[in-house]
Amino acid sequence: MKVEDIEGFVANISVFSPVLPLAIAGILIARKRLDKNMWPIVVMLVVSLFSDQFAKWLAKTYQNNMPASHLWGFLSALISFWFFCLIMPKSKRLIMVLGISFLVLYTINSTFNETIFTFNAQAKVVQGLCFIVMAFWYFFDVYRSEDIPALEKNGIFWAVVAIFIYYSGALFTQLLYTRIVSSMNGVWIVHNLFNITKNLLFGVALWTSRTH
Repeated sequence: MKVEDIEGFVANISVFSPVLPLAIAGILIARKRLDKNMWPIVVMLVVSLFSDQFAKWLAKTYQNNMPASHLWGFLSALISFWFFCLIMPKSKRLIMVLGISFLVLYTINSTFNETIFTFNAQAKVVQGLCFIVMAFWYFFDVYRSEDIPALEKNGIFWAVVAIFIYYSGALFTQLLYTRIVSSMNGVWIVHNLFNITKNLLFGVALWTSRTH
């Protein structure tokens, strides 16, 4: 099997990987058992599903699909900051300042530097670092807490783990791919595997956070 065939197979799984966690979310919403803090995760899954479909359609019609990547980067950052504002209310103002600052710089970068028809590697590296730091910030707050919850049953914890793994993987593939794989095909295989892992963990997060 060629690398291109493996890439296509993994990419198809990645594109539809939000379906299962969205099905879980649909069940919880129907039963009115969805934790309010999980709404950003649901929105992110919906955006991920549609942006991937849009990017796939652009590629199939031989159009530049980088605008879809830029849009996904902006929206995923916006939603991630929203999520951290909800789960870390004591730091909400600081997170909002960081979020607004990042999104403004992201927009400027997409307009004047790494334009929407080019791959915005610099912005993705900064975004990855930003949310890795945010995840560690949350983990440190949990560690400092006097009342540490049962983490294996804590949906918020699993959602943060998913975000941490995804952005760590994105950063890893951006910074080190030339030393690990010989082509961009291998990079996208690794990236899509991290994306699949993220969405599966979002499913775990949604299920474990269900209210009673």
